[in-house]
Amino acid sequence: MLVLSRKPGESIMIGDRIEVRIHKVDGDMVRLCIEAPREVAIYRKELFEEIRQTNREAAFKAKERQPLPKIDLVPGNRYQSTSSPERPSPGAA
Repeated sequence: MLVLSRKPGESIMIGDRIEVRIHKVDGDMVRLCIEAPREVAIYRKELFEEIRQTNREAAFKAKERQPLPKIDLVPGNRYQSTSSPERPSPGAA
């Protein structure tokens, strides 16, 4: 972890595209200005953690509900289908 001291109006750079500037310090409250490209998502940590937990729960529930898909082999493969009685043994070339 990097710990820096900055005064209002000073900033730090993250990479070459993200600037974090100290806007104002009022008691124990610090206001930050963050300049970053639009494709960079910026969240307060508590909101980020809530989103991540919600996504994990949704993925787990979706995984529980869906049966495993039936896998059909690719046409042109030496195995024509999973139900073909003429299927060669896996060791055959």
